[in-house]
Amino acid sequence: VSCRRMGFVPYSQEAFHFGDTVEATDVDEEGVGVKPPTVTRLHIPLADQPELMEKYQTVFGGIRIGRLLEDIDAFGAGIAYKHCDGTDPKRPLTVVTANFDKVELQGDLYPGKSVQLEGQCTYVGKSSMEIRVKAASIDEKSGKIYPTALDCLMTMVARDPITYRSARVHQLKPTTKEEQQMYNNGKENVIKRRAQSESSLNEKPPKLKNNSISGNWVDLKSTEFSSTMLMHPEHKNIHGKVFGGYLNRQAYDLAYATAHVFFQSRPELVAIDDIHFLFPVNIGCMLNFTSTVVYKESQSVVVEVKARVVEPKRGVWKTTNIFYMIFSTASRDAVADLMPSTYADAMKYLQG
Repeated sequence: VSCRRMGFVPYSQEAFHFGDTVEATDVDEEGVGVKPPTVTRLHIPLADQPELMEKYQTVFGGIRIGRLLEDIDAFGAGIAYKHCDGTDPKRPLTVVTANFDKVELQGDLYPGKSVQLEGQCTYVGKSSMEIRVKAASIDEKSGKIYPTALDCLMTMVARDPITYRSARVHQLKPTTKEEQQMYNNGKENVIKRRAQSESSLNEKPPKLKNNSISGNWVDLKSTEFSSTMLMHPEHKNIHGKVFGGYLNRQAYDLAYATAHVFFQSRPELVAIDDIHFLFPVNIGCMLNFTSTVVYKESQSVVVEVKARVVEPKRGVWKTTNIFYMIFSTASRDAVADLMPSTYADAMKYLQG
């Protein structure tokens, strides 16, 4: 799997450690068999390349999480392609990101250090693949790998490149107790996602109750930020659509700005709860991101970001992505409460 094909343009082929190639066993007439989990690693050489470091460094000297999310999405796609042999000319497949189940910030990414991504396929359904990716700082000189900073869980789905219908993928056969535990967790995650979908507030509007709030409150609508941009060919993936990792980066940056203004102090990412990829985004579309603080508890908030596309000729808007990100602040200053002023905002608050 080439770097450019997977979207990893800044890195050399030597940066990838895909591990040994494992052939599928028990292959049926459709070309679908069974594979064991394999670990894949990507080295991002920030310490050795100052120009690359500039692209990843925040104004505060830290590592840009949004930029890293872009890499993680492409890296996860690479792992999925590796598992399902999606680049095999005998049975080519299209792999797309269905959703990010969670992104947890567990530690620090250290300025001046390179970053290592490590991931593997942890569970497989009929056409879906759960991918787990961990990010950590690494010292170039000693080779020391620091504790995990980001732990990400995402779901990739295989499609037929012509009909775009779901396509079967190789099943997963755990070989260790740890792999079996991750497999069992993945199976539970599928059940949880289905339950959450059935109980969604969009499907079953809630019965609202009066909530007591302090005198220091703001309307949800007043926390809203928005940006609109044209999708250019430089943002496309190997399938000619806008790369999902690029959408992640833009959404994170807007959510961060929204939380910063709401807190009136610097926010810290706690976790990314859900990212839903509802429809692909075409090159040439105008894409609008709208972010809103939809829930607040103590010194933490949930920021919802919705991405919508519009085709200028038709003038029709369609939601393509929904992101939920949790931020906190170390400031001891009181954080304003939220007051939904419309039914739609009340639903956002309850969903947050």
